[in-house]
Amino acid sequence: MGIAGAKLASDQSIWGAGRIRGFLTRALLSTFALLALYAIAEAEEVRAEHESAHFVGDAPTFINAGIGAFDVAQEGNTHVDNPKTAVAADVELLIGAKAYSVGPLFGITGTSKGSILGFLGFYTDVAWKRLRLMPFGAVGGYRHGDGKRLGGIFEFRLGGNVVYELGDSSRLGFTVAHVSNAFIHGRDPGAETILLTYMVPLSGLAGDSSH
Repeated sequence: MGIAGAKLASDQSIWGAGRIRGFLTRALLSTFALLALYAIAEAEEVRAEHESAHFVGDAPTFINAGIGAFDVAQEGNTHVDNPKTAVAADVELLIGAKAYSVGPLFGITGTSKGSILGFLGFYTDVAWKRLRLMPFGAVGGYRHGDGKRLGGIFEFRLGGNVVYELGDSSRLGFTVAHVSNAFIHGRDPGAETILLTYMVPLSGLAGDSSH
């Protein structure tokens, strides 16, 4: 076997560990998605009974800025994927005008390794007192730079924001997001982003964030 055998065993070990991390990550994201769906369903039921938790309709447009880490779980990584957890910064525009409590969003994520993801999609906003659960889904284009290769340019971005509304209507919380191409490109290593986020409402826009 020699050097070639040792390298093959090392690659197999990395691949096996990547599959385990990938399974655990997908399980966590699936759990988050199920909790989000459950929260949405519960919000409608609780709203009917107590008028406390509810979907938010038209509201101010928000700028959401976040900083954190990209490719946290090192999911599905081999040496081919160039796995590198990196510092991530994210800026999003969440449009306040909604249809059936669903509004558009636009954003860009950049990393310290030169990776860039530009995306657009939709979000909804479930309020309970001062807490907000904001699931989102988006599509976008990805350039890996010196960071992780995600199989191709076209990617999906799914996740959610959990934030607390402060007295000045700004919001502080965190974002968890998963970037994946759903095997459109044949390979789908995926990457997770965790961000500390701060949302600021744009002034001069009409809307009542409590409805």
